[in-house]
Amino acid sequence: MGPSVAYKYMKESRGGFENTGATGPDTKNFKRDWIEYIGERDADFMINMLMKKKDYLQDFSFDYSVGSNRELTGLFWADEEAKRNYSAFGDVLGFDATYRTNKYRMIFVPFTGIDNHKRCITFGAWLLSSESIESYSWLLHAFKKTFPKEPNVIVADQDAAILQAVPVVFKNARHRLCMWHISQKFTDNLGSHMAKTDVLKKLCDLIWNETIFKEDFELTWKNLMDEFHLNENNWFNEMYKMRDLWIHSYFKKYIFSGLMRTTTRSEAENYFYGLLSNSDLHLIEFSTHFDTALEGQRCIQRKNDHDSRYTKPDFKTGLKLKVEAVEFFTRNVFYDIQSEIVASMTLSLCFKNGKCGELSKSIFDKKIDKRCEEKKEEIQYVIRELEFAMEFCIDRLVNDFDKLILFRDEMNEKMTKVDNETKMQNQ
Repeated sequence: MGPSVAYKYMKESRGGFENTGATGPDTKNFKRDWIEYIGERDADFMINMLMKKKDYLQDFSFDYSVGSNRELTGLFWADEEAKRNYSAFGDVLGFDATYRTNKYRMIFVPFTGIDNHKRCITFGAWLLSSESIESYSWLLHAFKKTFPKEPNVIVADQDAAILQAVPVVFKNARHRLCMWHISQKFTDNLGSHMAKTDVLKKLCDLIWNETIFKEDFELTWKNLMDEFHLNENNWFNEMYKMRDLWIHSYFKKYIFSGLMRTTTRSEAENYFYGLLSNSDLHLIEFSTHFDTALEGQRCIQRKNDHDSRYTKPDFKTGLKLKVEAVEFFTRNVFYDIQSEIVASMTLSLCFKNGKCGELSKSIFDKKIDKRCEEKKEEIQYVIRELEFAMEFCIDRLVNDFDKLILFRDEMNEKMTKVDNETKMQNQ
């Protein structure tokens, strides 16, 4: 906020310009004098401010590094709430760097996770003077010192310095490359092959397939390389060698809940903080803007907590599931699971109790040929059995979240398998 805008806010909050105790030029002069007062001592002021926070705030942490010329090269801070959030939601960690922060062109690196409402949550803020291996190593060591528990997976872009720094510091965490960044390079590396029909679509369909197994991925990749004569393409060969760092099939034992397979979340956070920052800010100003943005994020998290605890969702099924699930899941997660269950039960619900309504009649006519008249009763009986089996499994698993997620994933895999088989039959 500039001096002119600040002066207008003062006027509105105090009931008129005459009650502000200053003039428009006064506010501009104050900003000028304040910047002159900071002068070359910006970093010192920032460090002193963080030291005072550490003295007065419970469980507040910060660290900094300086270069050979005593210039500030690295800085980070995290408060008690950030540490509490990390202990709950730090299994998967994403980070991405941006330059839109301060007048010293220091790199802003927020560490981002996903909370239980499927929204971004910031664990801490880092400023670096460069993107060297040494800088990222210092950063990750400082992070590990503050948050001793290692994440299961770290999602970051294909930066050479990060690729080398992560495994040195986090020996037990898996490093996953950002799939979105990789897929964006397809076009540049396909060259003249872009003229080939469906090459880009087939590649994207393959890499974004979350149900495919390692063997199937490797076979399909090989077939695509053969089909479009990409076997001699160095970039595609290199990405295939690194497939265990970015293809979902190699991360099946890790729980992502479909939330973080790219750094898009981190980039969205950078954009969010960038709206409150600019390249002319002093460190003290940036710190204030960051705290304001972080408090806004936490306010939304508290509101989501309140809504999940004290409001009732819209139910779309009559299953017993609705009573237990609404107490167990946050609101956003409940709606996602409810949508998937409704989608998986749509066909069986059409024939509930042996009654064939308009929707079921439409599906019946489209999917079944003349043989339906001979086997109509048998088909309806099987569908009722499937409906009962689905309700039975859901009722048994509703209080075991992990098994319920596995059951959902198995159903999704079966749906994909059936869809692929029926497509092949219709070709």
